[in-house]
Amino acid sequence: MALPKKYRNRVHKLGWGDAFLYFKGASRRLGNYVRLHPLKLAETVMGKRFFIHPYEDRLLTPREQARLMSYPDYHLFAGGLRSCLNQIGESVPVCLSRAIAKEVKESL
Repeated sequence: MALPKKYRNRVHKLGWGDAFLYFKGASRRLGNYVRLHPLKLAETVMGKRFFIHPYEDRLLTPREQARLMSYPDYHLFAGGLRSCLNQIGESVPVCLSRAIAKEVKESL
């Protein structure tokens, strides 16, 4: 995914884990347009947050963000680009959902 023109020069200068926009979260400031670190865990994927590829000056694709949330590659998201990113960011990771379901099933 291409970056908006007004951010392209700034993104090139970002180090791993750095962001150039911030917004107030529930308990702390959260970075937006964050360059992911290739050897560390990715930050929390949320609907309004964007992530920059660790090595390339581009945003992660919806498929790459879905992989961070443990969605299988065959899973399809409906709607446009923003809608897909929002669906991914607002969802519970698949592996976490599976673990919760397993515990609930065992307790029934």
